[in-house]
Amino acid sequence: MSEGELVDAFRHVSDAFEQTSETIGVRANNAINDMVRQRLLNRFTSEQAEGNAIYRLTPLGIGITDYYIRQREFSTLRLSMQLSIVAGELKRAADAAEEGGDEFHWHRNVYAPLKYSVAEIFDSIDLTQRLMDEQQQQVKGRYCPVAEQRLAGGDFQL
Repeated sequence: MSEGELVDAFRHVSDAFEQTSETIGVRANNAINDMVRQRLLNRFTSEQAEGNAIYRLTPLGIGITDYYIRQREFSTLRLSMQLSIVAGELKRAADAAEEGGDEFHWHRNVYAPLKYSVAEIFDSIDLTQRLMDEQQQQVKGRYCPVAEQRLAGGDFQL
């Protein structure tokens, strides 16, 4: 990425956090320099295009990025699998309901799957979502005040 692209990305993040745009260039430059110092980015400069560096993620930066992407993909995959199971259980219960049958048939093939299997999966999805929300709030509570303080002061080193 070029330095301009990184500054644009920083501008989008600053806008999302409703930060002032007056000092965006200085704060973006400080953040870029901090990421270079922390070995998340490598800076490549050219004598021909002085002042315009190109940046690439380091193996550490790639590793951190991959970790977060995999966590998100895992959560999405898990939710997708759970919803597929629910869809299958609902279809089986609907088919069994259309068949009719006696009270035992209804209890075994309609009521029980809906009460136990589907409800249990929805409870699991709900619990997973609550835990993820709680983790997100803990991370926000821990890091947002520090990031806001450092963004406001132009010092962005976590």
